[in-house]
Amino acid sequence: MSDDGNGATVFVWIADILPASLADRTARMMELGIDAVRRTLESADRVVGTR
Repeated sequence: MSDDGNGATVFVWIADILPASLADRTARMMELGIDAVRRTLESADRVVGTR
């Protein structure tokens, strides 16, 4: 993660998949993973904002 210069955070996730035949399956798992990260971070923002 890094600061984007505007006070926001940029999350970068890179995966180099071999063999290439696993790329589609791995891409789907990464989509599910980033959805979980997004939900977690959004939930944390709401909790912090209410204190």
